[in-house]
Amino acid sequence: MHKSVLIASRGEAVIRVARTARRLGVETVGLRCDAGGLYQEACDRFVDVSSGELAAEELAAVAKAAEVDAVFPGYITDSQHRALARALEKEGIVAIGVDPDVAETLSDRGALAKLADVAGIPSLVLGVPSSIDEAREFAEGHYPVLFKSADARTGCGRFHAEDEGGLAAAYERALGGTRGGAVVLERDLKRCRDLEVMMAIDGEGAVLPLVDIETSVLQGSRGILRECPSPYLAFRGDGEAIRNMLYEYSRGLASQLAMIGLVSAQFLVDVRGRLFLRGARTGLPALHAPMEFVTQLDLVELMFQLSVGGSVPSEVRDLRVSGHSVGAQLLTTAENRSVPKIVRPTVPQRTHRIELSLAEGTEIAPDEYPRVGKLSTHAPVRHQACQLLDRTLAWMDVGIETNREVLRRVLGFEAFRAGQYDCTLVDRIEA
Repeated sequence: MHKSVLIASRGEAVIRVARTARRLGVETVGLRCDAGGLYQEACDRFVDVSSGELAAEELAAVAKAAEVDAVFPGYITDSQHRALARALEKEGIVAIGVDPDVAETLSDRGALAKLADVAGIPSLVLGVPSSIDEAREFAEGHYPVLFKSADARTGCGRFHAEDEGGLAAAYERALGGTRGGAVVLERDLKRCRDLEVMMAIDGEGAVLPLVDIETSVLQGSRGILRECPSPYLAFRGDGEAIRNMLYEYSRGLASQLAMIGLVSAQFLVDVRGRLFLRGARTGLPALHAPMEFVTQLDLVELMFQLSVGGSVPSEVRDLRVSGHSVGAQLLTTAENRSVPKIVRPTVPQRTHRIELSLAEGTEIAPDEYPRVGKLSTHAPVRHQACQLLDRTLAWMDVGIETNREVLRRVLGFEAFRAGQYDCTLVDRIEA
């Protein structure tokens, strides 16, 4: 096991990782800035840094000066992880959960589609066109379609074409959005569901699927509600057959990745029940409590174990999913990041997890905005877990505008309770 770890984040991830590290006897080093927050009390020692964006080379230098033997980069939403892993590699320091070569492949939508093709996995990507004529060939028989940047890290937008008549204009807009960079052509699925399988890969190359997750409740492009296991699979008569296919595809993708750690394969499923790979990512998701609730695993501990070359522990190989868990991201649209008050309900830890990095009078941590916190609940059945989450949201107050009421409207919506919804649910509720 590692002796000391730098947690390269400024937010709730620090609290979460430090809690497990302390139990394992691993010394933790944190980053401290002038924004304040509870996370600045979580580690054994701290290094003072600015509250602005930190370059990968700067973080690697901090890790070297702190004489740690590993760095936990934070949650997988952080865009710097690949560059950080490269910088740490030069210093001989382990980046827990991040392989820079694998991260490079997974961020390239075209390269990921090629991996999927080799494994026989249907993909959203139809091709990487170099001309409008090539785009027409890829799109034939697949309308509606859309263009995106080939680089998953680039948020240049989505450019839709309902038919061939709109393809050329969409292609030109996409090229303009990427400033001449490569674009991919994808199927434009309507009324789809968003499913995911988290897997562990150990030093012996063993691939073990842990659990399926659903993130079909979106606010804009951000998933705000996660359920584990997937209600889509639970409510469908052929759900078990789709789940088996989902796991088979996920294992097929993971077996091609020369890496150690956690990886999640992400799929969209259309109205006909067909699965299409939309992406993959490595590391620890920000909203991971639902997975831990139903598996009774400490995912941070598992990442520590795998990062030192260990095999998947026997208790992980024999795990059984128990009950249902639902988790929500509490987001703010307020420009003022200061939190004037926090009303936090007292709840039992065996059924609830409230994760904040805030104290009254402090600002939302630099690596957290616009997320104010995360709330997750667990119960024997889905209906009870959703009720617990709704009650917790009703009691919760941070004194600034958040999406709390949107989340409560979703949880109370009849179609959601019946599992009969898709990725357009929030748009329909707010219309």
